[in-house]
Amino acid sequence: MLRQFPYQTNDSIFEFFAKLKELPNVCSARMNMLDSYCNQSKVYMFASASHIVFVSVDTNKCDTNEWAEDISEEKISDSPAPMYSWGDAKRVSPVWCMKKMVNEIKWVWANNETSCPKISCVLLTDSHICNASMVCREWESQHVTVFFNLKDLENRDIPLNNNKEASGFLYMKTLVDTIFPEYSPAFAIVPKDVHGSDDDEKLDEDDDELVGDFADDFEDFMDSLDDDEEDEGEAYPSGVVRLGPSTVKVQVLNPMQNPRLELDKLIGCKGIKERIDSLIVLNQYNQMVQKMDPAAKLHNISLHSIFVGKPGTGKTTVCKIYGSLLKEAGVLSKGHVVVANRSVFIGGVWGDEEKMVRALINMAQGGVLMIDEAYQLNGNHSQDPGKLVIPLFMDLLADENQRDIAVVLCGYKKEMGKLLELNPGLNSRFPNTFDFPDFSFEELLAITLQRVKEYHYRFTRSAWVKYQSVLKAAYQMRDPQTWGNARFVANLLDHIYLLHAKRCVRLKNPNISRLMMITVSDIEPIEVPTPKNHIGF
Repeated sequence: MLRQFPYQTNDSIFEFFAKLKELPNVCSARMNMLDSYCNQSKVYMFASASHIVFVSVDTNKCDTNEWAEDISEEKISDSPAPMYSWGDAKRVSPVWCMKKMVNEIKWVWANNETSCPKISCVLLTDSHICNASMVCREWESQHVTVFFNLKDLENRDIPLNNNKEASGFLYMKTLVDTIFPEYSPAFAIVPKDVHGSDDDEKLDEDDDELVGDFADDFEDFMDSLDDDEEDEGEAYPSGVVRLGPSTVKVQVLNPMQNPRLELDKLIGCKGIKERIDSLIVLNQYNQMVQKMDPAAKLHNISLHSIFVGKPGTGKTTVCKIYGSLLKEAGVLSKGHVVVANRSVFIGGVWGDEEKMVRALINMAQGGVLMIDEAYQLNGNHSQDPGKLVIPLFMDLLADENQRDIAVVLCGYKKEMGKLLELNPGLNSRFPNTFDFPDFSFEELLAITLQRVKEYHYRFTRSAWVKYQSVLKAAYQMRDPQTWGNARFVANLLDHIYLLHAKRCVRLKNPNISRLMMITVSDIEPIEVPTPKNHIGF
């Protein structure tokens, strides 16, 4: 019954609490020690044998009583928490406070080797959140259900049972005994034995705070492993093209299960997200009109696009999300992405370019064909076989039967601009241009936190300060032509992971908290790419 929380309404929520009180397997209690995490809001806990729900009661006493949460203004460097605001006044988002509290509880719970149940959050507030429709998707992605504009909330009581015989009482007792042994309003994020023995590396005194809420429950972790699996019953290409005696391997990216969530999680790319949404909405509108009136004239919408930007700006990632979103919207039948480049088209037998183009279009049917560094097909030599590829695509895509496919050309902005000048017909066949700008320093920090979350790592406070200084130094000396953006962050983190592993294997008394903690000694700079020297004039 705890899973039915998200399906309640403002009118039914307190009746639902009354029903929970009567259930013999659910234990409920007021958790005073958690109030400080939620800015002194009342926090309650409902627990069964497999599920815990934290309920925060937020009573806001502002004059206008109209709060608006603006997730888009979140900044990792100077304002890590999204804010609720009205006029010139602001306060920290209570949703963000709840998630921070829960993530820290999960982490400590896990590091005490205690089984952690599935955890959800519910926020009850008397605020009128005027832009709730804009942020509800963010709440859902964080597994938080919000009931707002509740009346007389401060004087309403949530019925509790404190049933020691209930199956959920064990989790409640474990929470207090293990995580809050003194039933205090705060708890140490780092377990007491984190420093280890005297001959192990000691942490600085200011390293008792970790950066990053990286502990997810086991079900969420398993869900993330399934994101890239094939849909049951779907048949995707093998990634091998055979033309006579030659065989060419092609990378095939299977569609995602939650593309909208993946798109929302992307750092930056605001304009790209809006353009993709517009394309999908117009295509869905066409489908609706055609279904109701097959003779109606439809908008002429092409899915073929050009992605321009430097390496590491997210072109391949967005392309994969693009195909999955189009499938989810019913615009494409499969949603997979076939990745090709110059070597694929001219890597087989000389003169097989047309056969390769047809083979790749067939392979990408129902999905996306992504041609990386497409400008390289336009070689300097007049007899370069790559020059045939783009015109062949233009001719084949002119066929009205080729609607169940989206072709995306990717490359540097300047070079792709030259390609468009040499092939004027590309503008009509590829009307959608997506510009991927370089990431800002703040966005690279946000990308860092996303990436380390995948491995459940945490930075100590001083380690995070050092990491920022190392990345900032590299960012300031970057060369615009060779800077790797997110790829540089990935390379830097790989170097840190290696140093971290070397240090950890020497520990005499390792535990999971120490193995997941990145310290100052793990962070060293790597080489920043510089322009290559050219010989001649």
